[in-house]
Amino acid sequence: MTDRDLFCFRRNVYSQYGEDGIIERILELIGLSSGMFVEFGTWDGKYLSNTYLLFERGWSGCYIEGVAERYAELCRNISAHSTRHRCSRSPINRH
Repeated sequence: MTDRDLFCFRRNVYSQYGEDGIIERILELIGLSSGMFVEFGTWDGKYLSNTYLLFERGWSGCYIEGVAERYAELCRNISAHSTRHRCSRSPINRH
């Protein structure tokens, strides 16, 4: 399989450049239907997200967002759709 083979599976649900479809295809090929994900710079959890479709399908994950306003939106979006997930804000030690 080449990179081009996966390119034809591009599909956007929440992603920006077809990552939703490519990720879906990779998971299908390796036989993985549940698991955990991590997304950095997640904005509100949905906007241009490469993992929100997984979240909707029952996956667990860790969203990381450093901008306070976007973090607040993230907490609203995630909490509104699930009792399995929660938002937590812990400062990063920069020393």
